[in-house]
Amino acid sequence: MQINDDFLIEDEVSGLRISVQKGERLDRLHIERMFPSWSGQNPPAANRDFFFTKEGVFDGTGTAIA
Repeated sequence: MQINDDFLIEDEVSGLRISVQKGERLDRLHIERMFPSWSGQNPPAANRDFFFTKEGVFDGTGTAIA
């Protein structure tokens, strides 16, 4: 499967924002939670990243803790 370099979706139902972010050595699929400030929800992780080589091989994950 191939995903365009400028892929971005903001899904109001799930509260997820998913984007492709190009890098020098690795590309990543970046996933954020979009909770509105009034919701009172504080997710344990601010985002989740899935890293891929330029050839499309999965290389690992990363997380930013909120």
